[in-house]
Amino acid sequence: MDALNSSIVRDNEAAMIKKIATDISNMLNNFTPSNDFDGFVGMGVHLEKLEPLLCLGSDEVRMIGIWGSPGIGKTTIARVAYNQLSNSFQLSGSKSVIGLRFDYYRIKEEIDISEKAFEGMSNLQFLKVYGYSDTLQLTGGLKNLSHKIRLLEWSDFPMTCLPCTVKLEFLVELIMHRSKLEKLWEGIKPLRTLKWMDLRDSVNLKELPDLSTATNLEKLNLRNCSSLIKLPSLTGNRLEVLDIGGCSSLVELPSFIGNVVNLRELDLNSFPNMLELPSYIGNATNLKKLDLSNCLDLVELPPSLGNLHKLQKLILKGCSKLEVLSININWETLDLLNLAGCSILDLSGCSTIRNAVNLRILNLSSLPKLLEVPSFIGNATNLEDLDLSNCSNLVKLPLLIGNLQKLKRLRLEGCSKLEVLVRRDILEFSITI
Repeated sequence: MDALNSSIVRDNEAAMIKKIATDISNMLNNFTPSNDFDGFVGMGVHLEKLEPLLCLGSDEVRMIGIWGSPGIGKTTIARVAYNQLSNSFQLSGSKSVIGLRFDYYRIKEEIDISEKAFEGMSNLQFLKVYGYSDTLQLTGGLKNLSHKIRLLEWSDFPMTCLPCTVKLEFLVELIMHRSKLEKLWEGIKPLRTLKWMDLRDSVNLKELPDLSTATNLEKLNLRNCSSLIKLPSLTGNRLEVLDIGGCSSLVELPSFIGNVVNLRELDLNSFPNMLELPSYIGNATNLKKLDLSNCLDLVELPPSLGNLHKLQKLILKGCSKLEVLSININWETLDLLNLAGCSILDLSGCSTIRNAVNLRILNLSSLPKLLEVPSFIGNATNLEDLDLSNCSNLVKLPLLIGNLQKLKRLRLEGCSKLEVLVRRDILEFSITI
């Protein structure tokens, strides 16, 4: 049974179907098996022989054949066996369910998941729930949720805290976008298998629990968790992706970043009150992407940024107080540089840069202090996309732009003072004015 790809709820008839099924189940549970066969001589002997063959304690599907000459009571034996033993199989099939997907986006009525919803699903490993929190109630919490759960993905999760009864020792992925969570859980849980935690847009989340046992955590996404005050220390060295962009209540950048040597992507978009990037960022020597977009108080970058020898993408868009760009950046590995909207940035000190050979995308839009294109662009022989739009004081373009053989797009709209422009008939790329 592949329950992962099946949808439990298809349309608005689901509630009616559930009610009918519940009524039938109640009737069957209250049904007293017929005793019409109790007086049949020898029937008990037949049942004693039949019962071991059925393996009542097994989860396997069994088929038992009863054969013999006509008229010796084969049908009668089967009917008696059914009447006497059918209750032993109630809900036994749920043990074979390893995956469950519940999509209730299209259901307008309120749904209440009872505490018995996961009863009997002792082998459930993958649970995905999608919908809106204002239509789903969990009055019974998550009682009886399998302790074997490996993937728990529940968008708009309605509870403020996961109950202490939930066991997560085998959990690999925890994904709860837009949840109502204020805290994940109380105390410390064994999380040695956890690799991915994604709680983005959980705007009520104020704190994370002790994650010292999550030594294999690789991805932590807390984007737009705007009520989050601080992060716990992460002691494992497996962390590769950390996104705390939009966490506007965080007081300071977590110092453990300097100890996470395998970090590949760090997103600090809109990080508040950060005047300068801490020097320990230079310890994250495997960092490939650094996003500092809209860090409105950022004034300068540390020299230790030069230690990031694998840095490919540097995004400083909207850093309106950034004054200078560090020439210590490892330009040779840089693939993308976005400086759009850095309104007081002075690029005159970048004239000595000679090794931006792998730069493909350069965004210098909305830089009012930019009077001419930096000369290092002439060395960016792999440049494909150059955005100079809304550089209101840009006066001229260097002729060397015509030599950038891989350039595919040049944006110049809003450059009202531009006087010298390379003739379009010698350009092999798209130009927007």
